[in-house]
Amino acid sequence: MAKKYDLDEKKLSLSHDIITKVKAMRSKKAMEKAPLTREEELEEQVSNLKKALEYSELRNQGLMKVIEISSKEYGEDLLKKAGAKQ
Repeated sequence: MAKKYDLDEKKLSLSHDIITKVKAMRSKKAMEKAPLTREEELEEQVSNLKKALEYSELRNQGLMKVIEISSKEYGEDLLKKAGAKQ
């Protein structure tokens, strides 16, 4: 369990602005750690899956571009099967 420290301007010799920013950050973290409802969990999972799909599509486009460039430079189609020639 993490220790909690009181934020006091006089004890820490920090400005009031810094103290309020740290308190705001702490409250955000506490809110993030609050248990999610089943619906919120599913929404988060859908969001993560969408990001993963976008990444996969971007990666696929990059690999296809590499194949296209290599086929132009080396004159061989890498998408064809090697054993297709007869």
